[in-house]
Amino acid sequence: MTAYALVLCFDFFYYFCGRKAWNFNFSITMFKKIFTIAAAAVVVAGCGKETVSVKDGASQLKPIAFTSYTQGEVKADVTSDNLSSIYVLADTTITGATAKYFNEEISKTDGKWTSSAYWPSSGTMDFYASNKAVSDGSVVTVTAVTEDVVVAKATGITCPQTAAVSLTFSHIFAKLAVTAKVKDAALKATIYKIEVVAKAPASYDVAAAENNWTLAETASPETYMSSETGTAFAATDAAGVTLSKEYVAPQGGVSIKVYYKVTSADGKTTYVDKTETKGPATIENLTFTAGQKHTLNLTFDATKISFSTSVNAFTDGTSTNQDL
Repeated sequence: MTAYALVLCFDFFYYFCGRKAWNFNFSITMFKKIFTIAAAAVVVAGCGKETVSVKDGASQLKPIAFTSYTQGEVKADVTSDNLSSIYVLADTTITGATAKYFNEEISKTDGKWTSSAYWPSSGTMDFYASNKAVSDGSVVTVTAVTEDVVVAKATGITCPQTAAVSLTFSHIFAKLAVTAKVKDAALKATIYKIEVVAKAPASYDVAAAENNWTLAETASPETYMSSETGTAFAATDAAGVTLSKEYVAPQGGVSIKVYYKVTSADGKTTYVDKTETKGPATIENLTFTAGQKHTLNLTFDATKISFSTSVNAFTDGTSTNQDL
């Protein structure tokens, strides 16, 4: 087997998308598309792309090298600046070689990513990579949505290479951000809990052409944010206050439950009660797409007392005839 080395450089770019909005009972606007992931161009913006390239030198011993790129923004998002290690599975068709040419974690050192593997002189190579461990079956196990996960692949690469082989990393989760405000200066809204009811993730197959995700069979609630005393918002927060940011496994049929109260500005009178006791407001049938950031804008209001009026017409009374 001949030898190889790895080299890595950074680049950064963004894609921006349009926006879709839905208005709900309390004026919820959903799905503001912020940006998409390059290589997978997906909606409602959350994601970026990390690109890794494999290079070889001009000599006969060609070291494998990588360059990385990222686009996008998410909570603790993976970017070119903060990506410190990647896991790479190399699958090969080289005669006489094991199918899995190498599978290892590669750390960035002095701005470069260097593996222990070298380019063979013939054959082809498939690369599957992630910031989480990749199994020999090209599967990334994902049992929680607490951290950003990116994946990339480059297949059918002829060995050896004299040019960079680009691995473009895409975010596999969707991202949800929630903002809140009240409509009227006479009101105050207090949110106690927000739940996202969705199917939990299990694993992601990097090599699959489609249907990469394996999810739980049934949806279950996950607490997005919670406060026993509640998080209060006044009309002075005209632009809305961002509550939190979280990842969601891409899927349709997602529901979001909001537990809250709307009171007078001094908190003495309750106008709307959607707490645990009374039951939450529920937004249903939402769709989350990988690599997209969804923004749910909540505007809280209450119903003012109003009246409809009418005036009864005079009706016919008795008729008296009297001769005088």
